[in-house]
Amino acid sequence: MAPVMSSSRTMRARNHAYVHTDSKATERERDEGDEDCVDDEEAPVGYKTRLLDAPVYHNPPLAQFRDRFSLRIAEALSIFWECLFAISELYVVLDATGGQASTMAVAKAQALISQNAVVVFSKSYCPFCLRVKSLLKSIGAEMKVVELDEESDGSDIQAALAKLSGQRTVPNVFIGGQHIGGRDDTTAMHKKGQLLPLLNGAGALKPVTA
Repeated sequence: MAPVMSSSRTMRARNHAYVHTDSKATERERDEGDEDCVDDEEAPVGYKTRLLDAPVYHNPPLAQFRDRFSLRIAEALSIFWECLFAISELYVVLDATGGQASTMAVAKAQALISQNAVVVFSKSYCPFCLRVKSLLKSIGAEMKVVELDEESDGSDIQAALAKLSGQRTVPNVFIGGQHIGGRDDTTAMHKKGQLLPLLNGAGALKPVTA
């Protein structure tokens, strides 16, 4: 028959798990100093108590593997954050270098625009650029053509033009230091009769010889 516990013992049973064992095993565990198990004077005869909140490893090798695995994860995370920090520092350095190159490109683009009556920033393979250059040539305009794909700093100049004019695409046309726009804008001005007077005012038209 199972032992009968009083109400006070019942309350204590909520915090302890009673595990039946023989007296010889209990004495042996006491001698070996089992820290997970404690004897309870109120426990029924032939029972011992085990604290429910105490860690119990039924498989010590598995617990050791889990601890080692957690350590490896922590080490990997530490290395990851160190690499991320190093990459962020490298990005700052590259960004600073790129900022200096962009400043040089802006100065170069401004010089080209101010020193030439007509500047067409183009790319040699672009069909829209070809149409604009053909249009300006057909009406006798002298122009400076900058093929960005053939320039060593073409990408930097294109980025500089985006800052100066708000346009990154090509063709990008400037007349008399004024930003005209792309193929559609230049063609529209010509159809409205506004392109020739603008070219003439900038001194870009070739003199007509008899």
